[in-house]
Amino acid sequence: MAILVVDDSASMRQAVSIALKKGGYDVVEAADGKQALAKCTQKFQAVVLDKNMPVMDGFAFLKEFKATPQGRFTPVLMLTTESRQEDKMEGKKLGLTGWIVKPVKGDVLLATIKKIAK
Repeated sequence: MAILVVDDSASMRQAVSIALKKGGYDVVEAADGKQALAKCTQKFQAVVLDKNMPVMDGFAFLKEFKATPQGRFTPVLMLTTESRQEDKMEGKKLGLTGWIVKPVKGDVLLATIKKIAK
């Protein structure tokens, strides 16, 4: 199985993918929530998700993803520049597993994924 990385920044997707691949994970990338949903025909060990994206933002993706059989129990980690408590609470209500504020070191991200990935 793989980790789904969803971020509109190609450089951020690449940095996250490199860190996860170093940890032995396969990675599938998407540039926004809509693209990510289209790739959810398979089951993922976890999802690393940005909040602010065009087309479909992180919360809209999370809501739809958690309503699918593939997403219902899949851990989702929000990796974003946002740190408002209201956003964190909203994410938790929608089924978010954890929240990390960018920038994050690759080893910290990898340690967090190892804790939550199924």
